Amino acid sequence: MDTIEWIDIELTSFCNISCKGCFRVVSKQADKILNKTYIDLDVIKDKFRREQFPAIKIINFCGSVDEPTTHPQFFEIVEHFAEWDCHINVATNGSIRAPQWWERLAKAMPKTHRVTWGIDGSDELSEVYREGSNFKKVQENFRAFIAAGGQSVWQFIEF
Repeated sequence: MDTIEWIDIELTSFCNISCKGCFRVVSKQADKILNKTYIDLDVIKDKFRREQFPAIKIINFCGSVDEPTTHPQFFEIVEHFAEWDCHINVATNGSIRAPQWWERLAKAMPKTHRVTWGIDGSDELSEVYREGSNFKKVQENFRAFIAAGGQSVWQFIEF
């Protein structure tokens, strides 16, 4: 494992919204295939130890089929990887949690790490693709994260 530089981690398959192109939404097999639990912090600590990955550069909580911030131990997981001297990226739809939670995340993540916000549009149009999302809530959350010193990237699908 001394050549692995990037790890994508799906902490669960839970998500608080439904995006039109998401596997969870379009697949009839999703309920049979996807994990119905959260990966426990102890499992993360056991399976992902720094000495096993000497070349690691990026830990990515990718959100391909999950919303990583739904995980009840998310802060502890971020803290585990924050000690690794690698880049942490969190991909989120941003429509879960309160602004205070995002402020806390900004303070827990080293300043060189970032959150990638999946916001498809600059207004309520985002809610059309990301069903169940609330643009105003997302806006409050990313503003709180940035104001607390968090680094952000805006990822969007151009319609």
